[in-house]
Amino acid sequence: MDGPTKEERLAHDTMQRNNKYPEHDDLIENMMDLVAGNIENSRGCQHGREILDDVISDLKQYRDELATPEQYLKKGLL
Repeated sequence: MDGPTKEERLAHDTMQRNNKYPEHDDLIENMMDLVAGNIENSRGCQHGREILDDVISDLKQYRDELATPEQYLKKGLL
C-alpha cells in the first residue's frame, strides 16, 4: 500500500488544523479541504448561496484560529 492510510491523513489534517502556525502548503491544503468539504457535504441539499455562507463562515473561523501575519513575522515564519 502506498502513502498514508485514511486514518493517518485524518490525524495529520486534524493536527495541522489545530496548529496555530501551519506551514504555507498545509494552510493552503486546509483551506481547500474546508471549501471542498462544504461543497461535497451540502450539494443536493442546500442552495449554492447557503453553501457559500457556510464556506465563508468556516474560513473565517479557521483564520481566527491561526496566528496573525504579524505573529508569523515575530517567529520568523514568513
